[in-house]
Amino acid sequence: MPASHKELLFLQEQGVPVKKRAEVLGKRLQGAPAAPPFDSVQYRLKLLGYLEKMLDQAEQRGHFCSDEAFAAAQSDLQSRRAEIEMAAGIGCPDPWNPDSDGDGVGDHCDEDDGWILVVFTDARRVEWQQEAGFDTWNCYRGDLDALRASGVYTQERGSNDLAERWCQQSQTWVVDSGPEQSGEVAFYLVTGNAGGEESSLGENSEGQPRPNAGACPQARSGRSRQSRSRGRSWQSDSPG
Repeated sequence: MPASHKELLFLQEQGVPVKKRAEVLGKRLQGAPAAPPFDSVQYRLKLLGYLEKMLDQAEQRGHFCSDEAFAAAQSDLQSRRAEIEMAAGIGCPDPWNPDSDGDGVGDHCDEDDGWILVVFTDARRVEWQQEAGFDTWNCYRGDLDALRASGVYTQERGSNDLAERWCQQSQTWVVDSGPEQSGEVAFYLVTGNAGGEESSLGENSEGQPRPNAGACPQARSGRSRQSRSRGRSWQSDSPG
């Protein structure tokens, strides 16, 4: 019998209520210590698979009040899986995942290499690495056409439809529900804050530092420990 089933059966045999069993599962997924064999990454991934199966069954039975609620729950489990796999170094390195600092850990999983890697877990959720040495984070969204025309990376709100920023974030993700028009392309850059100072935006394709003309408030740009942001772009296919 798989370890995940054994622990669930053990909890059930002990008369643990369903709600409490769910709390235990949640703590295991978040990395809470457990006695062997319930303390491994493989076991946490099995628990996650169990929750994903329960989620699908709940959706099929119509237990969600809306498609949005189901999508949010599904996105949360996907994020948990990505966090577990990244923490364990699963899939690192791989052909598209270089090792910039040569420490044997691919950049996708390396949290002390000076890179803040930005990823999309779905069409609206933007996530980034929890690079070591920072207390909070700034996420900037801009219009790629406006960048090409002006050279401005940190575009002020209101200067175009896509310009937005999320300053002093304690979590390493934001949910972006901003307006988009068909064919528009947004890009995202993330910086870290430590000691009231902000890291750099990284380098452009020519190897030059990206200027931060519109930095988030309460942070002095570019004077903290060096960290570079690897941005990502997103093209909207929504109707105009």
